[in-house]
Amino acid sequence: MKIAFLTRVDAFDKNGGDTYQIQMYKKYLEDDNHFVDIITNLSVPDNYDNYIVVNLDRPLELVIYYAELQRRNLLDKTFVLTIHHDYQCIDFYEKKIRKGGMGIILSALNSHNKREKLKNIARAIKYPALWPFSIKHLWLDYNLLSQKLLNESLGAFLIAEGEKEIICRDFVVSLVNHHLVKNGVDLIGDINSENNTRDIDVLICGRIEPRKNSLAIAEYFKNKPYKVVFAGGMNTNANSYCKQFSDVVADSDNIKYLGRVPPESIPSLYLKSKVNLSASWFEVASLVDLEAYAYGCHVISSQNGHTKDYLGDKAIYIDPVDLSKLDTILTMLIKKESVLNKQHEFIQANYTWEKSTKSLLEGIYKLSGNKIG
Repeated sequence: MKIAFLTRVDAFDKNGGDTYQIQMYKKYLEDDNHFVDIITNLSVPDNYDNYIVVNLDRPLELVIYYAELQRRNLLDKTFVLTIHHDYQCIDFYEKKIRKGGMGIILSALNSHNKREKLKNIARAIKYPALWPFSIKHLWLDYNLLSQKLLNESLGAFLIAEGEKEIICRDFVVSLVNHHLVKNGVDLIGDINSENNTRDIDVLICGRIEPRKNSLAIAEYFKNKPYKVVFAGGMNTNANSYCKQFSDVVADSDNIKYLGRVPPESIPSLYLKSKVNLSASWFEVASLVDLEAYAYGCHVISSQNGHTKDYLGDKAIYIDPVDLSKLDTILTMLIKKESVLNKQHEFIQANYTWEKSTKSLLEGIYKLSGNKIG
């Protein structure tokens, strides 16, 4: 089978969870003797068995790909890999939380799609091929066109059960044809940590940026009786925010910032940590939560995501608005022993990229003979 993933132009310049996800699909599909391309140049290649449009939250590229697929009568070979964040959570973040000059401008716009049209201008500066689209799209109804793609394609691949309800609300669709393809992780085989001391109380993995709530988390932990480590590169589009974060870290004896950590070094960090914390303003399904749990961390995750669909009551969920609730949660978790082998086995049995890719293939076969009604 020949499969083309059609995704955003900056997928490999601005690596995100969506990039990693489709790279893992490519790896395991090719291991199973399928041919896979990841397309970022806005083209739709000829003679593929299936096309998978990636990421409902980037309407700029989504609409471009949709128009070309429609023009060439290829929608009967097309699926949507949704990776959709709750617009209500995004709206709250943009209107109430985001700061700075861009934050003021974006907060004045009353929808995700209007904000995306403004961001398109900035994207076109870096990617000149986007210029004609960034102007033309100012007059397009992104929500309607996204709705059309969902209705006219073969179906949608969801990465969490709760995603369907949010998509149906945000895009006013029934989403009859869909298939659940839960995310996975690639775990190292040897997890023997008998000689490994968990001397990090709280680990926070992820980019340093407003969406991840990094500054508020650092301010919460400043000079508290916990050893805290942040691991992740700084978002270069949020320099002022990152400078404030750095200042808090520099003024805190108990907080350490490691910068960007190579993926192969992350497991050893998890194995040294008692708690992994995510308090993002919005997520879909955090891979960090799954990885951290697999390596024996207690997981505290943002309630504004779908980790609960994966870990259920094995994790604790927090509202990023109120970090003070960590006072009670951490007092309990820091003293609680993890069960490394049991946690590792749970993830290995349920959430691997090999299993995820097999589920993707099952979805392609299942939905190919149907249309959304």
